[in-house]
Amino acid sequence: MYREHGNPIAVIERDARAPEPGKALRAEGLWLSVTEESAGHWSVSMEAFGLELDDPDDAFGVPVPVGLDLEWEDDPDPSSCRVTGEVLVADAVISVDGRGARS
Repeated sequence: MYREHGNPIAVIERDARAPEPGKALRAEGLWLSVTEESAGHWSVSMEAFGLELDDPDDAFGVPVPVGLDLEWEDDPDPSSCRVTGEVLVADAVISVDGRGARS
């Protein structure tokens, strides 16, 4: 993720496992939910703390809250989808409305 001024935001949780369908992932500083709302319509929600990095090669940064509230709808192409929603970084709200890919 990038903030408006271009610094990358890293969210890393090495010990967390992908949640079972319909269940949320909870780890220290991270909550993630992936839900199938209906056939071909999914929602992804996340709240976490990430690090805003001055230099992407640097392992140190400033902690910032980040979140996702996204939905996607399948396209006829099975590897493509339409993604809408919001990405939250600190106090910034970034609208998302476009094409996505999944695997």
